Amino acid sequence: MTDSTLPVMEPSFLDSVFSRLATMEVELDADPLQFGPKRLNGKIATARGMLTECERIYLHVAQLLQNFKTSHRTSELEFEIEKKYLYANDPEVMAGRNVADRDAIATGKLLKQARELNDLAKSLSDLEAVLSVVKSKRADLKDLQGRIRDQIKLCHEEIGLGSKWGSKPPPGTKAPDLDNSPKVPKQTIRDLQDLFSGSKAPD
Repeated sequence: MTDSTLPVMEPSFLDSVFSRLATMEVELDADPLQFGPKRLNGKIATARGMLTECERIYLHVAQLLQNFKTSHRTSELEFEIEKKYLYANDPEVMAGRNVADRDAIATGKLLKQARELNDLAKSLSDLEAVLSVVKSKRADLKDLQGRIRDQIKLCHEEIGLGSKWGSKPPPGTKAPDLDNSPKVPKQTIRDLQDLFSGSKAPD
């Protein structure tokens, strides 16, 4: 009754989609101009990559949802046809005192199909929930791209007013401490100067 080509909707699949979507975050800098264009370009590339992956997840889930909807409709129709057949031809079902009794007896005789139909309905519900979250994340990422474009525009305006790209290290990183750099002996420095000036032949 159930389409054997359909994948099983394991909780691990749903959890993996939710977990991946949760990591699709890009924190924008309050003043991107101070960190230089490279950092802003990195955020543009990251946001674009996340949106591309989100679109891929969306298409995959949407295709799964469509396949499960088709299978659910087919299975539901087959289930109803088989029940009606039992209503009309099965002596035990026909002996039911009322419609509710006959329906319960018929459903009991079609228990396997009923469970498969219930599993399909649950998978449909899960996929609809996932698709809703993916749509929300896709909208967030498109909004993020719009806010990055706004930041680029503001940076250009500030540069037009005389500001310059800065070279401040990104948050969470430390600029190299020149005071802690290795000390080069003065004799070595003089040797190098002589070498480059041509007054000393290389060894």
